[in-house]
Amino acid sequence: MPETHYMKLLSSTNEERCTIALKLASMGKPAYQYMIQSLVHDNEWVRMFMAEALGTIGDENVVPHLLPLLKDEDQMVRFIVAEALGNIRAKEAVRHLEQVCQYDNCFVRIAAEEALEKIRS
Repeated sequence: MPETHYMKLLSSTNEERCTIALKLASMGKPAYQYMIQSLVHDNEWVRMFMAEALGTIGDENVVPHLLPLLKDEDQMVRFIVAEALGNIRAKEAVRHLEQVCQYDNCFVRIAAEEALEKIRS
């Protein structure tokens, strides 16, 4: 079932992609591999939903897949990824989040600072 939804991501409209991304996210771990594959999707909304869902699941194994998205071209993707890393309490993300705090826009910086607080608490 997750594979069917993932395949639809490749050929749908933006609105349908968002709906499908939410369905994959609601499946949790059974859809895990498809969610990770979706992190490199060309649609920023799909990347955001998948990052948020993976942050909610909270598995530290996704951290290496999320870290590159801290440099995503879309600031909302970077914002959501910073939040997801904080929710996971990903210690390996500290250095990356500290860099975001120095160079990114104010909203992404705030998300990174809050993520660092969660990780360090």
